[in-house]
Amino acid sequence: MANIKSAKKRAIQAEKRRQHNASRRSMMRTNLKKTLLQLSKQAIKKQLQQHTKQLNLS
Repeated sequence: MANIKSAKKRAIQAEKRRQHNASRRSMMRTNLKKTLLQLSKQAIKKQLQQHTKQLNLS
């Protein structure tokens, strides 16, 4: 670890920021996965409805 007071302070700040960023990054990835899952479910549902309409028209 650093010997100079300002360098020690910077190291502590950097560690706090790293932990904060890791938390935010994890939350963002989770929300992105949930969003993509919902979009794919909606796309499948829409395709199913279109195929059902085509079958009913035939």
